[in-house]
Amino acid sequence: MPGSWITDLRHFLDDVGLPVGGPPGRRAAYWRQLVEAATVRPDGARDGSAVGCRRSPRRVRCTGCGIADVLDLTPAMRERHADVLGRAADDAILELDFRRCIEALLDGTPVPTGRQLQLALDLGELVDRIRATGAARPEVTCAAAGHLLGRLRAAADTLSDSPALRAACTQLGETAVALARRTRPDRSRLVLEALLDAYLDAHLSHLDSVPAALRHARFGKRLRRWLAAETAARSDTAEPARAVRCAAIAAAVVVDGA
Repeated sequence: MPGSWITDLRHFLDDVGLPVGGPPGRRAAYWRQLVEAATVRPDGARDGSAVGCRRSPRRVRCTGCGIADVLDLTPAMRERHADVLGRAADDAILELDFRRCIEALLDGTPVPTGRQLQLALDLGELVDRIRATGAARPEVTCAAAGHLLGRLRAAADTLSDSPALRAACTQLGETAVALARRTRPDRSRLVLEALLDAYLDAHLSHLDSVPAALRHARFGKRLRRWLAAETAARSDTAEPARAVRCAAIAAAVVVDGA
């Protein structure tokens, strides 16, 4: 349709999940404001928008209802679609917030000895937040858990072993498995891939509870077969310790009658 935009606001985030700058960033900020204007609040009302319509005379305040009016949606349909749009915007903002927290915690720089304990405690608090948010936003928290596992794996050589770090990593592994059960298959596989890579990495040896968590998760046969195939693809008999870990995962996800 001429004069229309079809876009995904997540395309305007940089490599670390922060909003891009310059003209693209300003345009994306304008679109985010329009999304907020079209979002129905939990009480069913819609806020008036302070966003000026770019091509309207005298820059009349935009209420966010124009699209619904053009499509001739009924009030019930308008509310339903606005709620879906608002939830998508909320998810994007929440996922961005988690990524910011993860990047601030594990920014790739060496961690001084004096900060190791505090980092482990902060990691535990972040995992608690991911787990608590997972009941309402499993897809967002799956992405956050997968990103955190990747950052931990990259930083493994700089982290000192401690009971607090082991507890946080154990909880992260169990949380990742629990989240994978609650969300759609594509998100489940993303977080489970990150979990497999972290568990099988010799440099991150704090995820010993992963096989037991997978065994008790009771995933369906299709997902268990996929896990078994992914584990086999990552097996390396030249590394005895890695082979043992692969065998533990394979035993945890075995499919009866396969």
